[in-house]
Amino acid sequence: TLKKATPLIFLLLQSFLIFSQNENIFSDSIKAERMYFNAVDLGRNRMHEEALDSFFVSLALRKQFYGKEHYELRLVYNGIAIQYRSLGEYDLALKYYNLTEKCYIAGDKFNKRAKTGLYTNIGNVYRSKLDYNQALLYFNRTLQAYREDQESTIEDIASVNYKIADIYYLINDYSKA
Repeated sequence: TLKKATPLIFLLLQSFLIFSQNENIFSDSIKAERMYFNAVDLGRNRMHEEALDSFFVSLALRKQFYGKEHYELRLVYNGIAIQYRSLGEYDLALKYYNLTEKCYIAGDKFNKRAKTGLYTNIGNVYRSKLDYNQALLYFNRTLQAYREDQESTIEDIASVNYKIADIYYLINDYSKA
């Protein structure tokens, strides 16, 4: 009877292992979400280094489910980029903004609203780096996305036009400012 019971025992053991894995995945998913929201709160309170720690824990957990460049990672990468920008680590900010963009593209959900926010942030980083040509490139991408978006307001377009004019003023090209 042991021979007859062995497949049943094996099946029960396998079912238990699968159930345990699902419980771990669910638990890790909740932890990843909690760490993300904790990081957002820390960043809002100007605790950028602590926010980065929480973002990276959330990212590590989410990468287990989704891989490196999945749509579901976009907000975490974006949060990391924002913290690095706040710390003056502009090259790291750009690295994570680029990963954010790849995640949007991978999810085929890179809508105009997402583009305007992301490209404005990237333009702001380049402006902070005093790389005005790259800043202009991204601010013009933002402007183009606003023009294509039916929901854009005059204020949206004016805001990015101001950023563009400011760059031209900084480079002493007053005719374009």
